[in-house]
Amino acid sequence: MLYGFSQWLEEGHGFSSFQAGLIMLPMSAAAACCSLAGARTKGLRAPLTVAAGCLAVGSAVFLLLQDSSPLFALLCAGVLFGIPQGLTSTGNQAAVYAQAPADGVGTAAGLQRTAQYLGASPRPVSSGCCTGHTPRTPGCTGSPCPASSSVCCCSP
Repeated sequence: MLYGFSQWLEEGHGFSSFQAGLIMLPMSAAAACCSLAGARTKGLRAPLTVAAGCLAVGSAVFLLLQDSSPLFALLCAGVLFGIPQGLTSTGNQAAVYAQAPADGVGTAAGLQRTAQYLGASPRPVSSGCCTGHTPRTPGCTGSPCPASSSVCCCSP
C-alpha cells in the first residue's frame, strides 16, 4: 500500500513527491498512535479484528478512488491503512510472545519476521502485473494501490 499509493498520487493524481509525502503523513501518524494503543491493550483478538476491518474498508475505499477524488478522501483512505499497520505489528508480536515458550521467543520472533518478508515479497510483482508500468484508475486493472489489487482478482 505504501509504495503503490505514493506512486499513484504522483503519477495518477498529479501531486509532486513532496505533496504525496505530506498526504501520506496521516497514515504514518495513525500507525504510530495505533501501535501505542495496541501495545497497551491486554487482549489479542480486538486489535487484530479492528485491523482486519480497517483493511477491508480501506480496500473498498481504494476501489472507489479516482483521479478527481478530493484530498479529504485520499487522507481518510491513508488513515484506514495506517490503523492496521500499527495494530497488527503490536498484535502479532504479542501473539508470538504469548504462544512461544520462554526459551524460544527469539526464534519465534525471527520466524515471524521472515514470514512477513516472504509474504510481502510477491506483492510488488502482483501489483506490477495488475497495474502495468504506471498506476492508473479506475477499476481493478488500474487500481490506485496494491491494497485494492490484492483484494480483487485482476486481469491485465
